[in-house]
This record gives sequence, structure tokens and C-alpha cells, in this order.
Amino acid sequence: MKQFCVAGFTLIELLTTLAVVAIVLTMAVPSLRTTIQDNEGATQVTKLMAVFRLAQSEAVKRNLNVSICQSADGASCGGTWTNGWIAFVNNDNDNPAVVDAGELILRVHQDPNPNYTWTAIDAGGNGITSVTYRSLGIINSGFFTTAIDFKYCDSRGASQARAIAVNFIGHTEKSEDGDANGIHEDASGTDLTCP
Repeated sequence: MKQFCVAGFTLIELLTTLAVVAIVLTMAVPSLRTTIQDNEGATQVTKLMAVFRLAQSEAVKRNLNVSICQSADGASCGGTWTNGWIAFVNNDNDNPAVVDAGELILRVHQDPNPNYTWTAIDAGGNGITSVTYRSLGIINSGFFTTAIDFKYCDSRGASQARAIAVNFIGHTEKSEDGDANGIHEDASGTDLTCP
């Protein structure tokens, strides 16, 4: 008589394996979400800092004004910083910046479904819709002598907020947690807050 040997898993072995996988996933998924949010925040801050460096270098290279403005459509100024931004050669030095016919758009950043917000304020607490670099690489504005703060917030609130400070000579700097309280500070040393 011929014997057959059936290889496989028992129901108990299968259920035990599924339970272990479920436990590991419940521990790993929140950590993975945090990692994704951290990476998205770092990427967004890096992209905005890069466009400021581009605008400054293009203004010097071209010996013309270069503006960065918030843009909802990637072709004109308007909307919010969260919707996106554009950098363009501002031949006529509009203030606030406006993309006119014939002005070259250098960089476009659009995010149709952001999971974060960007806000920009000057030292007086006024909202900023555009920044213009002059041909010398400095900011074209006489109304502030300290930094403009561009603040990034996601769903985790102030504990994960980040900022970019742009000073009057056009230098950009990332925020830091200088007082080690777990919250980064803006250019004036005040803890960042999120709506």
C-alpha cells in the first residue's frame, strides 16, 4: 500500500503566524507614518530653501530682480504658500510681485493635495505674499531689517513645526530648537506655533 505525505500548515500554525504578523504591524505602522511625515517635512523645507538660493543666484547672474511668490496655478502669483510657489524674473519689479507677459518663470512648485501648511510673516507679523531679490542678491524691501519666517506645519502641530528664516541680505537658515524644549524657534527666538 502506498502512503501519501501531505505537507502544509495546520490551522493553529497559520493563526499563530497571522497573530504575530498583526502584532508586528500594529507596532510598525505608526512608526512608519512618523517617518513619512518627517521625510515630507524635510523635503518641503529643502525645496523652499533651494528656490530662495536659486532666486538669489539668478538675480546676481542676470543682474535683474528675481521674485518668489505664492502660486495656486504655477503660472501667476496668488493663492497660498501651501498651494505652491513660483520663482520668476521680475523685469519691472512689481511690488507685490506679479508675473507679467514676457517674464521668465524659473521654477514652479505645486502640491495639489498637501498634508501640511506653509505661512510667511515678516518681523511685524504681516503676511508675506512674495519676496524679491535684487541684482546684488539682497532682499528688495525697506520695511524689515530682521527675517521673514516661512513656517511649515503638519498634523502633528508645533512639536514638529519647522521654519526658514530669510534675512534682509537674502541668507536663508533653518529653524532649530535652541532652548531644547522640543519646539523649534523662529528668527526672533519665539517658539513656533501651528494653527
